Amino acid sequence: MTELVTDLSCTDPIDWRRISENFPSRNAGQCQNRWETHLSPDIVKGPWTKEVSIRTLLSVTVLANEMFCCLFGTNFVNNKLNN
Repeated sequence: MTELVTDLSCTDPIDWRRISENFPSRNAGQCQNRWETHLSPDIVKGPWTKEVSIRTLLSVTVLANEMFCCLFGTNFVNNKLNN
């Protein structure tokens, strides 16, 4: 698949339908997903850097706080924080 994507990468966006024609048991969406999640050379498969770990932790913390506010209301959160 890597060779096919490289050969067809001059088309923007990549024609996943044409690529899937080379894999009779796969459709265009499956080929695209496989490329984006497993085969693309842009995927970093090594350990996370310290910066990425910190950014992820901060993002999860912010999103969790926002979800808590959505579920229980901002007043509930402010009351709990101020008491």
